[in-house]
Amino acid sequence: MNFLPKIAVLVSLLIAPSALATPYDTLQSIAGTYNMFLLGNLGTAAAPFQYTDTQGKGAVAGNAYVNGSAVNGNNVSGAAAVLVGGNLTQTYGSIGGNAFVGGDANLNGVGSIQNLVVGGSLTDNSGTINGNVFVGGAAANLSGGVTIDGSLSLSRANSSLNASTNGGSTPSAIYVTASTQVHDPSYWNAPQTSSGPTAPTAPIDVFGSSTDITNASNSLTELSGATNVSSTGGVINITLTTSGLNVIDLSVTNGATITGINITNANGVVPTGLIINVAGTNLNFYGGSFNLGSLANTQVLFNFGNATTISLQNLAFEGAFLAPLATVNFSSGHIDGALITNNYMGPGQVNYVGFNDPLPSYAATGGPGGGTVIATPEPATIALFGTGLIAVSLFKRRHLFPGIRLSQA
Repeated sequence: MNFLPKIAVLVSLLIAPSALATPYDTLQSIAGTYNMFLLGNLGTAAAPFQYTDTQGKGAVAGNAYVNGSAVNGNNVSGAAAVLVGGNLTQTYGSIGGNAFVGGDANLNGVGSIQNLVVGGSLTDNSGTINGNVFVGGAAANLSGGVTIDGSLSLSRANSSLNASTNGGSTPSAIYVTASTQVHDPSYWNAPQTSSGPTAPTAPIDVFGSSTDITNASNSLTELSGATNVSSTGGVINITLTTSGLNVIDLSVTNGATITGINITNANGVVPTGLIINVAGTNLNFYGGSFNLGSLANTQVLFNFGNATTISLQNLAFEGAFLAPLATVNFSSGHIDGALITNNYMGPGQVNYVGFNDPLPSYAATGGPGGGTVIATPEPATIALFGTGLIAVSLFKRRHLFPGIRLSQA
């Protein structure tokens, strides 16, 4: 049969030389490309990411639960609007571009998807896919007026295609393996077993970037920071004393509430970037305002290196947000910058603001330029099927996907 060779990209784990040399390069690339980048989960089944949106692209190493929300609502260009290493469960809302799911996809009324690549099984009810659909799992279950404008491909042996008579518009073509059980409406095109299209490959590697991200956060924490910081009623006042890149060390009592950040420059100082290392495991931000002074939010990175719980409420958080160990609970407001954390809960909106301030030379044990530069080889491309799926299934047995890398190709 000629069909399987046509989708050989789906049954290979493709390893390419790394384009990224250090964890800082990985962090720089991710923060400049992804609006939301989670090493754990997005929402829960009981409390999904609901009635809000990420303006830019999103990547989730674990499971994603979405209800009535848009992912990549601004249709930021690129190979993938969303990439989920585990299962995606989404009701209504939209995905603005290509979607890659390593596990099962359970969709209901989701719009704007371009191409959909699913490593597990697909269940779709009344949604619209503008391009092609590729399913590598045991079943594709389509009902309730699902519309597929492109083709539909099932690659797994002994799989099944189940579609109700109101399964929506006829795909341009259906491609299956010889052993697929097809239960399709009579008006659909006859399935074929060869000449199927090649599935697009995911643009980032789902296995291992958490290590780079965590190492980058730890290294930033070790940078020597010039501190000129005061606090008034929960407002943090920071005076920058260095032209160029500034590093600030900020220690916050566990459980304390921060109600604002106010940044000013010392006389004659022209800052070009700012890294704020915030120490504390349990932190709260409530209301208030962020005044970044002469800096733009694209030039500011907050590094919560050891935080495990961060609560945000009723505020606009300005700048890139790095907290690789934390569960972030954001009940109201928005983040204007890249959000990189472990788990994200709540309806807080994530606005697309790329991070474009160069980081210092990567240092494993000290400040800018010091220590040992560590090169980290990274797979540049990974297919979500075949050998890759075996790896996914192994990782899914481990809590919160430890060791999974999500790195820019």
